[in-house]
Amino acid sequence: MTGQASWLTFAILVLAAFPVVFLWARDRRANRRYLVEQRKVRCRVRGNQLVDCTLVRDAKTRTPIGVQSCTLQPDGVGCEQECLKIFAHAAA
Repeated sequence: MTGQASWLTFAILVLAAFPVVFLWARDRRANRRYLVEQRKVRCRVRGNQLVDCTLVRDAKTRTPIGVQSCTLQPDGVGCEQECLKIFAHAAA
């Protein structure tokens, strides 16, 4: 019986690897739609403090979509995203 079921092991490995490869390819394709960059800007809403922002832009048009993180708001809650106006004017 040696070697008779070797195809079964290979089939199980291929089926187990398929979701991993699929999710990796989908994530890679989705990441090409956006550009993520680190910027320092003065937050006008929070008393003109200097903050580090992680800005997300559309890859094709380079227009800012949103702020992923901000040093004043470590959890991301409460960021009014008023600084998007500054980044929109800088791209024009």
